[in-house]
Amino acid sequence: MKKNGYVKIYSTLNMTEAHTVRFLFENNGIDAVIENQEMNPLFGMVAARDAEAQIWVPEGMSERASALLAKASSIDLEHVKLARCRNCG
Repeated sequence: MKKNGYVKIYSTLNMTEAHTVRFLFENNGIDAVIENQEMNPLFGMVAARDAEAQIWVPEGMSERASALLAKASSIDLEHVKLARCRNCG
């Protein structure tokens, strides 16, 4: 979805997550705008898709933003040692 040279790159019902994603982009030199914030408190009274906060980036930065988001959200569990609770296993 495009609007005024910007592309919607991410949407969420979690405002903290929306601001974290915007912060990630801006810290990496990508202008980012959160739209639809005012609808978020209405979740439950309006459809979820209408209440989502949307993160928009300039069209020319969308590939870079997508790659950054994919990298930031991937967790390598291969080297993580999981522990078991002694009481419940």
